[in-house]
Amino acid sequence: MLDKQGLIYILNSAIEGGINYWADILAYDSVHGIAKIKVWDESDQNAPEFTLTPESIQEGLNNLQNIGPKNWAYLIEGDYDAYDSDLCIQAALFNEIVFG
Repeated sequence: MLDKQGLIYILNSAIEGGINYWADILAYDSVHGIAKIKVWDESDQNAPEFTLTPESIQEGLNNLQNIGPKNWAYLIEGDYDAYDSDLCIQAALFNEIVFG
């Protein structure tokens, strides 16, 4: 599996371009790999907020292994893009791919 820095790289990739089409970034610490996001929901002013950490990214990787094994492999091998990072975040938060 990936070390903490590898997990932070995945989060950085997602924050910098992967999840922007379905979430607002409320706070972001790229050094420690912590982000607070709010999921867009035009019908609900109380859309859910989540805190992402290296631990939650690891959980997302674990979930993605079953949901999207090809994308999981790209992330593990370090040959990924913002799309793969996006899927990892969705797997961490929802245990499924909800957006895209």
